[in-house]
Amino acid sequence: MKVFSHPPGENWIIDRITSEFCLNTAHDVTSLYDCDTIVLFAPWVWRQYPVQALKEKKLVVMMHHIVEEKFNVEEFKARDVFVDQYIVPNKHTLKSIDKHTTKPIEEICYWINPELWPSIDKIKAREDFKKICSRNKNSLVTNVGLDIDFEKHTVIGSFQRDTEGSDLKTPKYEKGPDLFIKSIENIKNRENLLILLGGWRRQYIISQLEELGVKYIHLNRPPLETINLMYDCLDLYIVSSRFEGGPQAIIECAYKKVPIISNDMGIAKTILHEECVISVKDNFFIPKEIHVNYAYETCLNVLLSRQIKEYDKVIRG
Repeated sequence: MKVFSHPPGENWIIDRITSEFCLNTAHDVTSLYDCDTIVLFAPWVWRQYPVQALKEKKLVVMMHHIVEEKFNVEEFKARDVFVDQYIVPNKHTLKSIDKHTTKPIEEICYWINPELWPSIDKIKAREDFKKICSRNKNSLVTNVGLDIDFEKHTVIGSFQRDTEGSDLKTPKYEKGPDLFIKSIENIKNRENLLILLGGWRRQYIISQLEELGVKYIHLNRPPLETINLMYDCLDLYIVSSRFEGGPQAIIECAYKKVPIISNDMGIAKTILHEECVISVKDNFFIPKEIHVNYAYETCLNVLLSRQIKEYDKVIRG
């Protein structure tokens, strides 16, 4: 089968997912006009394609998640006319879109590309991270010095954007930064905390950590190699989102054996031990080795080489 799939060019995870699919699919990747099937991992860009192509080609669309408060039913219905097959990464998204379409929906979890996530010794990772921060001070926001002793702190990570781009101060509701802050507020007096932030649009959480007087280091838009290093610096990763397709952090932490807790959304219950899927604003829990190993073993079921075959099978029809 000849397929066409093009990254949206947004310097975001969907670009990497699309590129990895194109590099690893067993289907022939070709141009829009030569293909039999269009595979959209970024459904919001569908209007960039000629209507005639959408009518003539099989259209497979990946729906990552729906935020009910922001869901544009009219836009969904307009695109749904052309869609032949949906793929969703979790049961929450399946349930959300099933009531809006009669088209077939297949649930397939995201994949992990092991080549991108080598493990690094925690002590070395922390020292290397300090060096990277020193070399990238223009991308650094922190209320502590870089000579901080990581070993004397509980290092908690969050690498997902949390602030709306419209004003760079309003919390992004679906990402649950208010829930993250509530979790931190509950433990700040009994844990010597250091919050490690990655990614962009972290203004809301940074402002709240400042008010709480909690130590943090934020490196803006670090490359993938640095994010990998940052994971290995952590004692815990917290996913506070209300709605997600993944997030990818769940798979990445699981594969790298980073302790992680998450709200019940996205792929949390697909990957994590049930005791690690909690209300993060009300509970603080650092997973034990048994929980970490469970997530790792589960993650091996979604390796890139295996999951691409599952995607290929659905695309083939």
